[in-house]
Amino acid sequence: MQTTFYSGLLADIQGHPPEFMHLALGSGAFVAFSVRDFAAYERQTRLLLRELVEQAAGDTPPSEPYPEPVEHCAICRWSSWCATKRRSDDDLSLVANMAARQRREMKSTGIGPAAEPDPCW
Repeated sequence: MQTTFYSGLLADIQGHPPEFMHLALGSGAFVAFSVRDFAAYERQTRLLLRELVEQAAGDTPPSEPYPEPVEHCAICRWSSWCATKRRSDDDLSLVANMAARQRREMKSTGIGPAAEPDPCW
């Protein structure tokens, strides 16, 4: 991706796209790739990344997918928003020691938020 991106920058400077891009491998070998074979994929990926970054720059996080807790939550700017959302939804992620796989299976069968405790208990 990086080399394809650089090839696009080079095309802007030269006025025409390079035919090949080259990678120097750790073994010391040089490998050539056709820029055309990768350019469309790189442009599409860059467009999707730009849209995601623009969406993330807003004041509220994306509405989908549901904010499942993951390791990245520890450094995410929206972790408190997601935690509040999970708490207000009484999400299954609040069940102690329940694995994500178990939550997905339960949700796929229609079992949703944790039920209110039975007052008879």
